[in-house]
Amino acid sequence: MSSDKKYAPTEQLVLLLRKAESVGLSATAILRECRFSYSFEDLLLRRVRHLPVTDFARISQHCVNSIRQVYVPAGITGLSREDFDLMCHALVTSSSLREVIQRQSRFFEICGRAYGWLDTVEADDMMRMGIHLGPVEEGWRTFFTLNAFLVFTRLFEWLIGQPIGPKYELAMAMDDESASISAVFGITVGYNGQMDGLIFPAQALDRPVVRDGVEMRQFLQSFPFDVILPADTTVSLSAQVTALYRDAMLSSRPLPDHVELARRFGMSSATFRRHLESEGGSIREIKANIRYRVARELLAADNAHFDQVATMLDFSGTKAFTRAFVEWSGTTPIAFRKVAQSRRDASST
Repeated sequence: MSSDKKYAPTEQLVLLLRKAESVGLSATAILRECRFSYSFEDLLLRRVRHLPVTDFARISQHCVNSIRQVYVPAGITGLSREDFDLMCHALVTSSSLREVIQRQSRFFEICGRAYGWLDTVEADDMMRMGIHLGPVEEGWRTFFTLNAFLVFTRLFEWLIGQPIGPKYELAMAMDDESASISAVFGITVGYNGQMDGLIFPAQALDRPVVRDGVEMRQFLQSFPFDVILPADTTVSLSAQVTALYRDAMLSSRPLPDHVELARRFGMSSATFRRHLESEGGSIREIKANIRYRVARELLAADNAHFDQVATMLDFSGTKAFTRAFVEWSGTTPIAFRKVAQSRRDASST
């Protein structure tokens, strides 16, 4: 992939299109239906070496959907795009990766396991997440299982802004077909495992979700049909600490101290401090910034008493909160709320 990550290599798309042809579909027709300006022969002969990520995602989406239509049993409808988007927006409001997985599992159960289900086991500091597909032709179960591996991995890592370092496992012996499919997705798979699923360090479960709904809408423009492509989903440590503080405040939980934060991110206190300093930040600055932002949200909402706001922001009392707010904004909480109320009244008329 090019350095600016706006272009994708054609090799994996060729493998995917060949897979489509192996079930009787036409790669040429797929490209034509996607209004792609080059032919399948152009891809095969490497006349085109890179293509825009948007084209890659569009063609991959059409290709996978076409394969699914061939092999999903008659009368079974897959997860619609609208339902998938709704599910993702429900996940982005989770506080941690643990809650993301719990909500994901609950979603499948609410749907009566029509789209599959998850089995999760946390033991020996590892999380094992078994993935069970809904009805699908057995000959293509491995293809869609590996696709699910990458969808979950990309989604989880994007939500928390950090890699989870998963290992992929299939409860089957390796054969030429499975090896070919894993090559399409560019991943290494372990065979003869206890399940079809992914395994990753359990410490990742406590990582905070650092994305919001606006970012999710942008993310869904190409996800999940760009999962074959490598992506940098990481965000800064400062952003992760900010998200963790925000969640604690809005949940009325005590704010974690420096030692607890370092533990959650799997670092020593000294290493944690160095990482923040390398980003030009500090715990003190992060805490002050997020306190101010949350205070403004709560005061503007006009549904919380000042003593409640002070408690949520981990101040000793209303006086301490008021002093800090004046220092941040140059005005008192009462004056800020009055201005916010006036603006709401003006916008509603």
